[in-house]
Order: sequence, then C-alpha cells, then structure tokens
Amino acid sequence: MATILLTGFGKIAQQLATQLLNDDHSVIGVSRSKKSLEHSNFTSITCDLTQPIKENLLGSSIDIAIITLTPDGYTDEDYRKSYLEATQNIVNYLNGTSTPLIFVSSTRVYGQTQGEWVDEQSPTVPADEKGEILLQTEQLVLNYSSHNCVVRFTGIYGEGRNRFLKKIEQGAELQKSPPYYTNRIHQDDCVGILKLIIDKKLSCNSTESIYIGCDDDNAPIFEVAEWIAQQFNFPAPRAKSEKSVTQNKRCSNKKIKELGYSFIYPSFKDGYQK
Repeated sequence: MATILLTGFGKIAQQLATQLLNDDHSVIGVSRSKKSLEHSNFTSITCDLTQPIKENLLGSSIDIAIITLTPDGYTDEDYRKSYLEATQNIVNYLNGTSTPLIFVSSTRVYGQTQGEWVDEQSPTVPADEKGEILLQTEQLVLNYSSHNCVVRFTGIYGEGRNRFLKKIEQGAELQKSPPYYTNRIHQDDCVGILKLIIDKKLSCNSTESIYIGCDDDNAPIFEVAEWIAQQFNFPAPRAKSEKSVTQNKRCSNKKIKELGYSFIYPSFKDGYQK
C-alpha cells in the first residue's frame, strides 16, 4: 500500500482517487474547495497551493505526488499563480524527499499550426503566454528530479464536459477547408493513463519523462461535428469561410501505448456515444 498525494482535487483527481482507494492505497486530497473534497475514506486537506505550504501540513511519508491543477481564471496571471507558483510551492514542500511528481500539463506547449504531427520530442514553442507558463512549470518539475514525469493531455471530454456538444446543438459554424485537426482524450482515459504511470512507478518500472495523452483519432473538427450532429439529431454544422486559417496540430500517442496503455475510448465515436 502506498500513500498518494493528489494536489488539485478536480474531476480527474476525484476519479483517480476512487481507483487508488480500490487498490488499497492511502490517498491525501488537497484542494482550496471543501466541496471537491467530499469523498470518503481518504485524508482531505483544504489548502491554497498558491501560498507557501505550512511545514508537515501534507504529511511526510508520501510515495507519489500527482499535480492536477486548474487556474482560477483565464488570464496569464491566473495561469502563472495556479500552475507555476502553486507547483513551486509543492516542490518546495517536498524538497529533500525522494517523492516522484507527476504533473498534468497540456499540448498547449506546442505551437505547431499547419497540421504537423507532434510527439514528445517535437519542438515546444508555445503560441501564447499561457502555453509558455505551462512549459516553465513542466521544466520546474523535470529539473527537480529525473524521476518526475509530465503528461500532456489534449482536449479532455467526458462527463460534465459538454461545451462542444452544446456548441453543435446550438448550430455550429466551423472550419471545413482546409481541415482543422482536433486532438481529444476522454476523461476516463486521462485517469487510466495516470493510474498506469503510478503503477509503473510503484513497481519500480522505468517510465519516460514526458507522455502525450491523446486518443487514436485526430479527426478534422468539421467531421467530428457532422458525426455528433447525426448521432444526437443536432443541426448540421455550417462551413465557416475565413481568409486566414490554421490547421492546428496532430498529436501522437505512440509512446503511452508503448508503455502499455490500452484506450477505453480510442475514438470520439466511442466516447460520444449516447
């Protein structure tokens, strides 16, 4: 049995906690919101991670720490406080221990826009300050210890994440030509990937420093919207005409599959079923 620290107790961490508890691990959940900590059979701590963490507040015998943070808002300063400063406080708290960190990041750290394929070795030149802050946070985690790991998730969907569905339901106008590629992952697969990496580390199996979390189907956004509209009897999407367009990027999941992960929802057609 291991003691797992989950800092930032949102939907992914809550679901992950259930799986860890089912495996008889001890879980410490940390959040600013008491409501998100309404979960049985684990230690809950209310703490603002953007502030220095009091000595011994989170305990001293932590086997693995998972960082799943979300910003308070969408400004660059919100990102800096919620990601970079909060992670620095976590690193400071664990300084001097051998506790490995797993930091949940985003493929926003890539700046490719012409439909290029990207993997863990591709250049990271973020297109905006928020992506740069995420990249700085990644570097903080990886520089702290060679045992640490970063997982770059793509667009997460699933229970409670229905923004795209609502957009199509209301009648969406989307880029059709040239194709704008989308990269998605179901929330259940986010949890599954984190659980796999945790299990590997607890078994002392080697893992890479960086993984991309993305499903198998990097489909054009218009095709995704057309399929969803047909499945749910929503209005068919309309093609948007723009003079200047980008095609986004296409993310490879080869490395996480080589680690042994098998996707629950390999395509949006699996994950968006009624």
